[in-house]
Amino acid sequence: MEKNKNNVLEQNVQNANLENNIKICIIESKIKKYKINEIYEIQIKNKLGSGSYGVVFDIENNLVIKIFYNSVLGRTCFEEKECIIPYKNENRELSFYFKLMKENPINHINNHMIAPLVIGYLKNDFQYSQKDNFKKESYFVVLPLCIPFHKFYKIKNNPLIDVEDSLPFLNEFSKKVLGASIYMENKYNIINLDFKLTNIMYLKDNSILEEFKNQDLIKNNDDNVNENNLINKYHKDLLVLDFSLIKKKDSNKLFSFDEWDKKNGEFTYYLWPKEEDKFCLSHLPSYSVGINLLELLLGKEKVTKLPNNILIRDYIKKISKKYKKTALFLEKCLLDRITSEQSYQLIDHLLID
Repeated sequence: MEKNKNNVLEQNVQNANLENNIKICIIESKIKKYKINEIYEIQIKNKLGSGSYGVVFDIENNLVIKIFYNSVLGRTCFEEKECIIPYKNENRELSFYFKLMKENPINHINNHMIAPLVIGYLKNDFQYSQKDNFKKESYFVVLPLCIPFHKFYKIKNNPLIDVEDSLPFLNEFSKKVLGASIYMENKYNIINLDFKLTNIMYLKDNSILEEFKNQDLIKNNDDNVNENNLINKYHKDLLVLDFSLIKKKDSNKLFSFDEWDKKNGEFTYYLWPKEEDKFCLSHLPSYSVGINLLELLLGKEKVTKLPNNILIRDYIKKISKKYKKTALFLEKCLLDRITSEQSYQLIDHLLID
């Protein structure tokens, strides 16, 4: 009975907010509609997704707004701390977005990352649900509406190991993610620690970006592509969405995920290795690509049992029975540990049998 009351209350909160606008103040903007230091009212249409650091809502004209948890004007830490996981009031993603917004002209898209369009803060408290409750002056960022990887390809938990001609698809996907990693490392000296499939998106519509001078850096989606043909899409609009877990690149710094988990009591994360040996963070993007390939080839339920090097070896052995070179590439990424650039150089020679 109590559970039903809570469900009704949460639905009532959502319905109330769907009918009301929220006021926002603009700090940085790259689109003419929103001017710096001006106050606007926008309508929240519906919730698209959420994570540990914020919630994404649909607003208007193929735009979304991400409102951050625990990031309030004057009380947010923009200086990166030593810990791999940000402190409660630390916001590395917002700090990175502020840096991107300062670039003029906008040249950071390069078909690798989602472009931040507006940064600001709420002018009033906003409660969408019991969990999604934001204080006045909470920071937000406006981004283009994107399609999640699994929704775009409709292959969630649908193993591709037995799908004919799936390797060229996986090859291009891996090159695209590694290319984004290399771009971020070389241009911004940062490592993205969270290259999971749910953080990879495709642009829904590029018309909102027409004001940008570097329009030639942005490609349009091909609406005529056969939805069932994985190979022909080739990820031309694949972009990295989330920057909540980023760290400054330090090639010489070693980190123990195992020691950190014991000290901080955090849950085990399938995308990260769990071992006592020291691990170089610059090896993590290629490790993540390897985990994503395991998920795509064998299914999501397989990778949720990780990290576990014994299981990883078993998975690679299974894949090697059909794709020997692919298994060797996975071994390099997951067991030998290599950088993004090393992975990128190997991928055409090893991933496709």
